[in-house]
Amino acid sequence: RSVIGDKSVTGRKTVIGDRSVTDRRSVIGDKSVTGRRSVIGDRSVIGRKVVIGDRSVIGDRSVTGRKVVIGDRSVIGDKSVTGRSSVIGDRSVTGRKVVIGDRSVIGDKSVTGRKTVIGDRSVTDRRSVIGDKSVTGRRSVIGDRSVIGRKVVIGDRSVIGDRSVTGRKVVIGDR
Repeated sequence: RSVIGDKSVTGRKTVIGDRSVTDRRSVIGDKSVTGRRSVIGDRSVIGRKVVIGDRSVIGDRSVTGRKVVIGDRSVIGDKSVTGRSSVIGDRSVTGRKVVIGDRSVIGDKSVTGRKTVIGDRSVTDRRSVIGDKSVTGRRSVIGDRSVIGRKVVIGDRSVIGDRSVTGRKVVIGDR
């Protein structure tokens, strides 16, 4: 009972979950798996060996790299890019036009605002919130339940402790 849209392409050994929807002109790479009731948006590109959890949504014109894991009930906003070998936890939400670097980890129940950039190999612990148009540098760590405001810049290798709160337009330097 799954629906694969017009002019969509699925790779070899790809598994589309029960009651899932793939909108028109989407591409799903070889050996990828989509969970039950997941939705892949119009003109999205899903890389090879990607795992998309149950009831997750990938927005229109989004791109995921190879070997990405997206947890159950997560949402990736329209026109977003997820780097290769990244992990996005269960029930996480990313806004529109978000860029997540290679080998990054977004914790369970985390929220990132629109036009946010998360650097390569960064870690965002569970239930963190990153505001619109914020940037985190490479290998930065954002602690559990932290709140990062709008337009905040966090430098490479910075560590933001658990339950921290930063305001708008703050710049946190390299460690």
